[in-house]
Order: sequence, then C-alpha cells, then structure tokens
Amino acid sequence: FIACYCKDVDKSIAVYFTHDGTGLTESTFQELLYKKDAIGLKNIITRLKAVNGTISFTHENNKYTTQINIPYE
Repeated sequence: FIACYCKDVDKSIAVYFTHDGTGLTESTFQELLYKKDAIGLKNIITRLKAVNGTISFTHENNKYTTQINIPYE
C-alpha cells in the first residue's frame, strides 16, 4: 500500500508519504547524503533548504514514512 496526505502543522505544510515497501531510515538517509551517486536525494535537500523546509524518515510497525515540511510564513 501507499498513502499520501498533507496537513497544516505550526505554520508549515506537512506532506506525509507512507508505504509498506522498502524505505529509508534516518540513519540510512544520513549515509546516502555523503555518497557520490545520491544526486536526486541531494537535489531534494537543496531545494528544501532554499525554502527552509525539512525532510525526515521513520520506520515503525513495518511501515516507512517520509515527512516533508515547508513553512509558509
């Protein structure tokens, strides 16, 4: 399954992507940031930083969630 939803959280838009497939954990994400071939991931981070956004990864109950927050004020 895959689910995507958005909500307003502390003057930012939070976008959540949840699925039960293979996903990233926060530690794997940190490792990938330093690999030469992780260009797509680095581009996402660069664009989020440009708008003061953040990205995080969690894994619990056999589900992976990616959360992207973008402030609007």
